[in-house]
Amino acid sequence: MKKKSMYISEAVEEILNDVVKQEPHIENRSQALRFLVLRNYEEYSNQKKKLTAMSKEMSVILELVSSLTESLHTEIIDKDESETYSDALDNVNKRIKRNLSRSR
Repeated sequence: MKKKSMYISEAVEEILNDVVKQEPHIENRSQALRFLVLRNYEEYSNQKKKLTAMSKEMSVILELVSSLTESLHTEIIDKDESETYSDALDNVNKRIKRNLSRSR
């Protein structure tokens, strides 16, 4: 592996030293840095996949609602005064919270 140097702050150095002390399989700060980067990248990647899936789901739902309103020839209701819109928004927010909490 090619050796590279980098400058780190005291706070980062303390974190790396803590990881070395707490994780028995990590012997130095270089391994601690690799461990933290890989672990956090996996979490980042999982969250990105979930957000992509949620975005796709929202697009499908929007398309379904759009075609349903076209087929019924109804106007879209004013969202500020609609109880249906408020309920739908609450349900979407709950689903987002649930999906985000699963990824942690």
